[in-house]
Amino acid sequence: MCHEDSRVYFAVADASFLYENSFSNEAWCSRAEPDGDLIDAKPGKGRRYNMMEFLDKEGLLTHPDGHSAGTFFGTSQTQDSREFLRGLERGCEAIAAKATASGGKVAVLLIDGARTQKTMPGDAISPGDMNLSDGGKNRKPMRLIGMKGLQTVLTENRKWPSDGLSLPNARRLMFQWSTFLAQLTEAEEVCRRHNIILLYNPKAHPWMNPIEKIWRLSKYRTQDLLDLDLIKAEYMRLQGEFMSGNPDARRKCQKWFDLSLKYVHFYARGQTEFVRESKMKSLDLARYGSLQVAPSRVGNMVELQGSIHAANNILMLGKKYPVDFHRW
Repeated sequence: MCHEDSRVYFAVADASFLYENSFSNEAWCSRAEPDGDLIDAKPGKGRRYNMMEFLDKEGLLTHPDGHSAGTFFGTSQTQDSREFLRGLERGCEAIAAKATASGGKVAVLLIDGARTQKTMPGDAISPGDMNLSDGGKNRKPMRLIGMKGLQTVLTENRKWPSDGLSLPNARRLMFQWSTFLAQLTEAEEVCRRHNIILLYNPKAHPWMNPIEKIWRLSKYRTQDLLDLDLIKAEYMRLQGEFMSGNPDARRKCQKWFDLSLKYVHFYARGQTEFVRESKMKSLDLARYGSLQVAPSRVGNMVELQGSIHAANNILMLGKKYPVDFHRW
């Protein structure tokens, strides 16, 4: 639906870094250091810029203020969840505006499942931090249940057996609780405030997120630059190309999204093989049969958001679920 339904406005987002010596044979260092220009280093060392961008089939998104919808975080060495949410808020403003300008389409945003991008609210229910009994050490009040322990919550929901449960099994059962599963990540909460559906990209599937091509291109453009100011200037030129409606840039974006769609169709045919980009481009999907996934039947936006949230839960927390996963 994201790629092919005319009623959907589809955008993708991600954050990346540009290092001062990415893909270079020499590291950045002070010229005052003896033989400093002869020191070699592995790619990804030294100072760096951290940025976040939003992309659709036409290019990098522009915020209503006329600047990029993305955020330039400067030389910070790590991007925490607070910085990510600040950038996401700005991007959502741009997505909502463009979806409205496109005729009131349903807006969908795809991001990956990086730790900083799937952080839960500080007061969220966390079964892994709960004890069997109420209270206990290293505990903090959680929404709806306060300081209640696993036994109390499970008993109140008629899920505590007469012969009791071990701590691991009680936590495992809590991970199936519908109230726990209904909790949104902080990113989902931001998107819902802007009436945007958030999708988490499956791990190890970078080709499904076309913005990875932007990062690849930006690293190629800056690979021979060892000065942070020059790197930023070159990146800003690249950003301008993909925000200006440049025909060549638009063609690139359409090609990237088309490749992403082909991966979607490949895996929707029940395939699990890891396929490199060069092979996927020439792959004949007809030999893999017909699509196996039927579209969900939802009556309104609330139902659609709930359906997508359930899918996000499986992507983010699936390893914690038993094989017979169900809600109670």
